[in-house]
Amino acid sequence: ILVALAAMLFLLLRSRLGTKPWWKAGIFLLFGCWLFVIYCGTLGFRTENGSLSEPVLIPFYSYYTALNGGSVELFRSNFMNIALFFPAGLLGCELMPKRWRPFCCVILITGLFTLVSVGIEYIQFQFSMGLAEPDDVIHNTLGTLLGGIFCRLSIKTPR
Repeated sequence: ILVALAAMLFLLLRSRLGTKPWWKAGIFLLFGCWLFVIYCGTLGFRTENGSLSEPVLIPFYSYYTALNGGSVELFRSNFMNIALFFPAGLLGCELMPKRWRPFCCVILITGLFTLVSVGIEYIQFQFSMGLAEPDDVIHNTLGTLLGGIFCRLSIKTPR
């Protein structure tokens, strides 16, 4: 719900304030709120479980598990990882200078948030706060990429 709300607020801000001086401030505030939600959802309210579990380092292993009798919940989890990082691309690309090429902005933001995702997985592994999986990083990266593409291809602000 928060991801959909962030995307709707982005579109609303863009249509109402896209050319106003405080446009970037609104996007920056929305971006900060999204970062807080990411922190709370991935690290903030988790506790150490005391046992260090080995990371699953096989890409797309969650799909293999789900298709071979595992929980279909894994598909929802993968989709939620994509949706969770969609605002990173959407808001991050909007904060980039307009004179930069759209492709460069999308690649830079996607690379940056791939590193953020790797960092989250590393912290979760180090402090036994969850299962470290490359699937999470892949899906977070895909979400950021899709958000960046949507930002750069969406309806231009009125002049």
